Order: sequence, then structure tokens, then C-alpha cells
Amino acid sequence: MARIFPLGPWRWVAGALSVGFIAVMIVLPLATLVMGTFMEFFGNFDTAKVWTIHHWTAVFTDPVFARSLKNTLVLGLGAGIGGTLVYSVISYVIVRTRLTGRHIIDILSWLPWALPGVLISLALLWAVLGSGDYVKLIYGTVSLLIVAIVIKEMPLGTQIIKASTLQISHELEEASSASGASRLVGFCRIMLPLLRPTLVAVGIIIFISAARDIPTVIFLATNQSRTLSLLMLDYISDANQEKAAVLGVFLVVLILALLLIGWLLGFRRSTVRS
Repeated sequence: MARIFPLGPWRWVAGALSVGFIAVMIVLPLATLVMGTFMEFFGNFDTAKVWTIHHWTAVFTDPVFARSLKNTLVLGLGAGIGGTLVYSVISYVIVRTRLTGRHIIDILSWLPWALPGVLISLALLWAVLGSGDYVKLIYGTVSLLIVAIVIKEMPLGTQIIKASTLQISHELEEASSASGASRLVGFCRIMLPLLRPTLVAVGIIIFISAARDIPTVIFLATNQSRTLSLLMLDYISDANQEKAAVLGVFLVVLILALLLIGWLLGFRRSTVRS
């Protein structure tokens, strides 16, 4: 069980270091990014007109932005929900069953971390284009991007859920089985409710990864399935850092809104009492 340890006078030092770290690593870069979105030219103060909101209106009135936002939301929700379910099943098989070869499954679940995202994207591209006419139809769709993100985040999602599953007592499932419930019913009625905070956390992590990922989807997306991160890359390649900064700030706001929703759904820090 987690416990609180009093730091005494050192709490002021620890608090100052924490505030300083947050200010240097998060607040200052984000403030610079926000400021850049309102500048005529990012970082240039030697112009007659320094400040403007033109970049915000240009981005939000661009039909490409609306399509990219839709693709990003579909990708994030699809990968978050689908990936969480897949990782839950994999973790349950590894921890709770005696299936032959489950240790191999555990080892293979780490494999995506051994490959850069670009290689995962390239491998999926070759697999899709070389697997027949019907499989080629999914190229350039958001569904293929979801598969790529689910594969990429498998090590993290599986290990987080596996660690939480290990903390749930076997007796709960044994009591369910003794009452006549099947393994599937026990998994759905006992394991999933107890794992809800963990599943919400994993879903949020996957959504964030999907929203900002570029290497894993760069070879799989087309103009119709472009995400906000790829649109931001397009702006940067066109030397339009101001619009890219607008998208960066928008992604930060989108992720913060998602974290708030996750907090309301149950992803809260447990109160520890001494």
C-alpha cells in the first residue's frame, strides 16, 4: 500500500525543484509556442506588424484542418478503445491462463519497441500492398493507421495492464467460477470493472500517442487520411512555422481536454490516509 512520508523542511526544497522543473520543461516552451502563434513571423520582432491572429483564422477555416481533425479523433478513439481491449486480452492470457506458449506471447509483446516507428510503417505498407487486391483497399484508410498505432503501443499498454492484473487476487475469479460463471463472464464482470482506472489510463496514453505520432503513420496515410500531426509536418516543410505552432497548441488543448474527461471517468489518484 502506498504511504506518505513527511519530508519536514525538505518539502520546500522538493517543491521548489518540482516547480522549477515544470516551469523550465513545460511552461516556458509552451508559452513560447503560444506566443509564436500570434506573431506575423515566428520569433521575429523586427517587423512593422509583430502580432496577428491571422494564423489562427487561416488554420481553422482551412477545410484540410477539419478533415485532419476528424481523422485524428477517429484514429485516437479507435486505437485507444481497440488497443486497450487487445492489450487486456493479451495480459489476461499471460497472467491468468496456463496456455502453452503464453511466455512466448509475453516476449513477442515487447517486439514493437525493438523497431522504430518508421520501420513499422514501412513493414505494414509492404504487407498491405503485397497481400492481394482486397487487402490493398485498406491502404490510405484510418483503419490501417489504427492497426499501426495499436502495434506500436503494444509493449506499454500490455505491461501496464499486466501489472494491474497481477495485483487482483485469484480468489475473486475462483469464487466466480464456483458460482457457475464462465471464464469469459468472470473476465467481463470482475476483471474489467476492477481494471477500469488502468484501462482508462492506457486508453488516454494511446490516444495521445496516436494524436502526435508521425513516424508510425507517415507511409500509411494519404491526403484523405492525413492527421493533425502530419498536417503540422506539412506546414513545417512549407516553412510555415506559425501555422504549425497553432496546430501544436491545439493538440495540447485537445489532450488536456481528454485528460479532464479521463479524470471524470475514474482516472483519479487514490487518496492515501495515514
